[in-house]
Amino acid sequence: MRKWEYKVFTLPVHISMRKMIDEHEALLNELGAEGWELVAVNGQSRFAYFKREII
Repeated sequence: MRKWEYKVFTLPVHISMRKMIDEHEALLNELGAEGWELVAVNGQSRFAYFKREII
């Protein structure tokens, strides 16, 4: 049976849309390199939910 661990991040908000996009991309790339998969985003609360398999 596969087991998962989970992580929740609050995405930062900036005045500059470009800076916000750059920071979000950097965060997603960093977490992806660590094996985390983005599974959901709540736009209202700015929560991003990730999971990765426990091996």
